[in-house]
Amino acid sequence: MNIETKLRGSLAMSLLSLTILVFFYFQQQSELQRYEIENYSLQNRCDSLYDELFIRHVENGRYEATFEHLKEVNPKLGDEIEEWMNHETE
Repeated sequence: MNIETKLRGSLAMSLLSLTILVFFYFQQQSELQRYEIENYSLQNRCDSLYDELFIRHVENGRYEATFEHLKEVNPKLGDEIEEWMNHETE
């Protein structure tokens, strides 16, 4: 083998390696974009669930305030409802 053949072989191997590396780089970039889109989607879903939970907490607070007011206005009915909630709804 002369030096020219060795140089051609080295050049061919280098180009093949470079082609493979470029292919893997672009494949990795496309996967990274896909993961970023999924992450964005999950973040939106999490924010939506947080907002929904906040709404439910506000509604629950209103029901509790209404119940406390009912117990002040009509203690007998308040006690009856509380008894029913504690024993009949399980």
